[in-house]
Amino acid sequence: GLVELAQDSDLREEVISRVSAVLDQDSWRGCEQSALVLVNLDHKPAGDRLVDLIRHPRGEVMSTAGWGLRRLGLKKHLPAMLGRSTELHQGFGKGELNAGMPGLVDLQAQLFLAFGQMEYLEADKVLRAYLPKNFSLGDRARSAAAWAVGLIHAGDGPDDVVKLLLGRLNDNNSLVPEYETVRQMCALSLGRMNSQESVPELRKHAENSGYLVGRSCYWSIEKMTGETPPPASPRNPMDYDDWFLKPIQ
Repeated sequence: GLVELAQDSDLREEVISRVSAVLDQDSWRGCEQSALVLVNLDHKPAGDRLVDLIRHPRGEVMSTAGWGLRRLGLKKHLPAMLGRSTELHQGFGKGELNAGMPGLVDLQAQLFLAFGQMEYLEADKVLRAYLPKNFSLGDRARSAAAWAVGLIHAGDGPDDVVKLLLGRLNDNNSLVPEYETVRQMCALSLGRMNSQESVPELRKHAENSGYLVGRSCYWSIEKMTGETPPPASPRNPMDYDDWFLKPIQ
């Protein structure tokens, strides 16, 4: 409702003033909701407070603050965001943090997405640390890392990064296969990095993997070779015949 009210030019400054006052307080619900309002209004000055809030003890607040920093896209905040991202990775490595703690994986994912969108090369080290197979780090954070390295190294991916991405893409028949979302993002990044040597592997998985991984592989093949991908196969319609509740026809 506040976002809608702020569309009125006579009310915008008042809304921003009142909501900013809530953001500066300590109530976790107030911090979370005021961040949502100010970011949706693209209020850039809120970014400084969001930097503080990525260390908030509540997961709802820290993850929302990370989302807000990504949406605002101010490069001056990147060093602080990288510092927090590195702290999280070190905490996981020491066993002090884990993926079951609210907000940590989502915050890291948002930070990684921001690094990719703003092509922040200084984040390369921590992003690479999330590429090897390690389920304890969380699928969303690892998927975001795989996606971000493709943007940071667009056009010319380092050999070791290409090798890591190919390893994850190819890990679909092991005892515990790689997450599908990680494999999907690896496929996209190989295309963004113009990894021509990956084309044969992408072709293999385009034809033999599930829908999301397969279409991502086709996207990368088209990006590197110009080949038009085949049309997507029709999805199976939902059958409600045996449901005790059915949609009205």
